[in-house]
Amino acid sequence: MVSERATSGVDVRRVEDATWRPLEGMQLRPLATFYGAEMIYVSTATVNAEGHVSEAHEPGSAESLLVLSGTVMAGPNDGLVELKAGDWIRFPSDRAHACHACGGEDAEVLFVAVRKSIPGVDGLARTKPAAEARAMPVE
Repeated sequence: MVSERATSGVDVRRVEDATWRPLEGMQLRPLATFYGAEMIYVSTATVNAEGHVSEAHEPGSAESLLVLSGTVMAGPNDGLVELKAGDWIRFPSDRAHACHACGGEDAEVLFVAVRKSIPGVDGLARTKPAAEARAMPVE
């Protein structure tokens, strides 16, 4: 993924340079991971009707979705909520949860996960001193 960086700390992600990662029922475009006491993982996703079902993450984790286009059902499995473009949801992800498009078309969402650990980057996060907590690019 190519990013443009200026000395002011600005990080630009061009859509034409995007790297999409397949994840059951969606295509994920990582944007950034912020390191601190918790990790905040930011991405956009194209979600299909199959969607993604996730098991519970570690205690205290949470996820948020902002629907950019289309309609989705998202949230904890025992309380999915229908959301349309412009709607936002935040829910605990320390229990089983899901997101899938509805209405016959794929949907686009902005996805934010707040985690104590994120698979694949947990070791990296633990090596960053709190004073250095800042936005880091996602490769």
